[in-house]
Amino acid sequence: MASISVKTKIQAVEQYYAGAGSLNQIAERFGVHRSTLQKWLLNYDLFGEEGLRHRAGNHHYPAIVKQQAVKLYRPGGIGQRPSFYQARRREPAPAGK
Repeated sequence: MASISVKTKIQAVEQYYAGAGSLNQIAERFGVHRSTLQKWLLNYDLFGEEGLRHRAGNHHYPAIVKQQAVKLYRPGGIGQRPSFYQARRREPAPAGK
């Protein structure tokens, strides 16, 4: 599969956040699987446009990036999962069921 440009990824992310369709609709529009679009959204949320650039091989992130990621996942940050997962989260079953 050919590499998808950063510009195209940004367009997909912007369309999703603008409400221009569901996750499935936008993924289909851009010819990618919904899980690929989910990864783009997560990377964009965490790292901005830089998160959509292809990075091959092992990655060494600066300490500040690691600290920011920890803050986002601590209570009071963005939570344990990105916003597009919030709707899919289920409440635990009552005890005894």
